[in-house]
Amino acid sequence: MRTLKPFLAAAALALAVASSGAASAQNQPNLRGQPAFGTLNLQAGFQPDPRTVQVRAGGPDSAQGLGADCTGFIDFRQADVNLNYQSGQYPLYISVQAQADTTLIVNLPDGSWICNDDFDGTNPGIVLQRPASGLYNIWVGTFDRGQLQPSTLRISEVAPQQQGQAPQQPEQGQPNIQGTPAFGTLNLHAGFQPDPRTVEVRAGGPNQANGLGRDCTGFIDFRQPDVNLNYRSGQFPLFFGARSQADVTLVVNLPDGSWICNDDFDGTNAGILMQRPQSGQYNIWIGTFDRGALQPATLTITEVPPRPQAGK
Repeated sequence: MRTLKPFLAAAALALAVASSGAASAQNQPNLRGQPAFGTLNLQAGFQPDPRTVQVRAGGPDSAQGLGADCTGFIDFRQADVNLNYQSGQYPLYISVQAQADTTLIVNLPDGSWICNDDFDGTNPGIVLQRPASGLYNIWVGTFDRGQLQPSTLRISEVAPQQQGQAPQQPEQGQPNIQGTPAFGTLNLHAGFQPDPRTVEVRAGGPNQANGLGRDCTGFIDFRQPDVNLNYRSGQFPLFFGARSQADVTLVVNLPDGSWICNDDFDGTNAGILMQRPQSGQYNIWIGTFDRGALQPATLTITEVPPRPQAGK
């Protein structure tokens, strides 16, 4: 019997080590678990946009320590939603709407974590300007430990409104960046041909662009952009030009949500040059410096920018 004691001791030690390893594995989210609320398979340009999934946010496990800004409580056993995404020229927005204080925890295709707590009030949101193709494991957490909370996961390639604005309604007194463009949409990527591309528009409108951003001036129509550009950037600069017999201005909402404007780039013609343009959607308005009738104008988009001339 004595000869069995070392064997039994070794077996007990091996069992203890195996049990310890299994326990530590449960201290990390299970990326291979069946998602609790399903899987979405989307590719760039998907319609309808946005896609929404009704989930129950929360869980018993703390997300702290998974990555920067990771907080809240989730269920490590499985993701809430998996997203198989084939990226293209658009940014990707993952957000949550709920009455409770919720958080977002996402495992990216490269295995890293990205998290957010308060993007819009107590609703979280994550913006990926250049999303990777692959599998996204998505958890919707609650900031405090407690009961599961009904929530809506929203996946979109159109930037969500912040600070409680309804997604499809323009803020009062602000241009509607989600309106259908009056003169169409262009889809271009770096190195596009033919270059330049031009669009004939009617410049002007009843709304003053002053205050949208630095150098923003003139009159545009807040109801919708004149032209939208979905652009995938590369090694080239990007130039927007507006030419007309009238004194015209350019007002552009960039993919990151900021505004860039110009009045007189070449005489009374407007122009905007970006040496390192972003990928994403550009909402473009051509305004008139003075309020009045709409004026015929030509929007030019090129990666071979002209040189600015003397002012008026």
